[in-house]
Amino acid sequence: MIILFLFFGIILGTIAGLIPGLHSNNITKIALLAPLFGIEGLVLILAMGIIQSFVDFIPSVFFGAPDSDTFEGVLPGHKMFLEGEGFQAINLTVFGGVIAGIISLVTIFIFTQFIQISSEVFPLMIPPILIFSILTLVFLENTTKKKFIAFLIICASATQGLLFSGQIFP
Repeated sequence: MIILFLFFGIILGTIAGLIPGLHSNNITKIALLAPLFGIEGLVLILAMGIIQSFVDFIPSVFFGAPDSDTFEGVLPGHKMFLEGEGFQAINLTVFGGVIAGIISLVTIFIFTQFIQISSEVFPLMIPPILIFSILTLVFLENTTKKKFIAFLIICASATQGLLFSGQIFP
């Protein structure tokens, strides 16, 4: 059954990639049904997203019609197309995607090990990092009035976060 959903995801991703302006997020209204299908629905959505990201370069190169994700690849790819090397541009895109996939598979295991080793340290690091970031943003404001307004906004959002997270009133 997973193979059927994988195949359907590949078809939907190909359709979303070939039609300029159509993104897999437009089709992912199916994601609302994913809990009904369980892991099969997740496989469909993941396959659709991955295939769409590869196929999306075809209209970008041949028609010069980019999506928001592929606009940086349009100029070199479309230039190669105008020079008669459009298929070479698509081949380079696919080659880059395959290399990126291989690197991702290798690094995901390293990253997983890193997360498992440092899972006790991260919760202790987050509050100081957030406090430093917030104070930096407040002190970078131009005027005293803007610093005060920024400080009030931060206090209001922190209070709201504490109230709705159950930290103050369980």
